[in-house]
Amino acid sequence: MNKTIFITGAAKRIGKSIALTFKDLGWNIIIHYNSSKKDAQELANEINKDNPDTARIVQGNLDKEEDIKKILNDIDGIFPSVDLLVNNASTFYPTPIEEISEDHWEKLIGSNLKGPLFLIQGLKEKLKTSHGSIINIT
Repeated sequence: MNKTIFITGAAKRIGKSIALTFKDLGWNIIIHYNSSKKDAQELANEINKDNPDTARIVQGNLDKEEDIKKILNDIDGIFPSVDLLVNNASTFYPTPIEEISEDHWEKLIGSNLKGPLFLIQGLKEKLKTSHGSIINIT
């Protein structure tokens, strides 16, 4: 049975590179996105072209508890195990520090702390069963 990786923020940049690396290793890949559906679907199609039925996409805003619950529910229906969780997603504001608003700050905390914490809680048993690992990128 193939191992499974779940990568948040996997549609672009670092997350996409991680997904393509694990494609080459033959892993199942769960690609998370929030608003980059087109990029996520194109990545899944690229992976599935070479390794059929190994990539799936899930959508959700990591700032919102109800979205995190939906993501966890979606994962339950995709692959039976999760061997590696990569918390890579982050809100990005190329803003000078003196211009960061409270709303930006809340979204940064949500994507870098809140989302990863509740995903770890929700995937704890799957990761424990598979002797899995967690990588947090911030």
